[in-house]
Amino acid sequence: MAENVEYPVSVRLSGYVVRKIDELVKRREFRSRSDFIKFAVTLTLGQLMLEEAREMAKNTPPKHLRGNPRKHGRS
Repeated sequence: MAENVEYPVSVRLSGYVVRKIDELVKRREFRSRSDFIKFAVTLTLGQLMLEEAREMAKNTPPKHLRGNPRKHGRS
């Protein structure tokens, strides 16, 4: 279950990045800079976790994977 408590974090970004975020906010793609940064961080974490899971699966022998068809009598 996701934690609903939010913690303030200080981030330094280049002027170019801030302007690009501001453009998205102005076009109402995001409500605020903060919302964009939360989205970007969450998206990046999800991608990294997916990549990590793929690496783990690639390095796990088939007999240790859950749902192995051979284990249940299927070919």
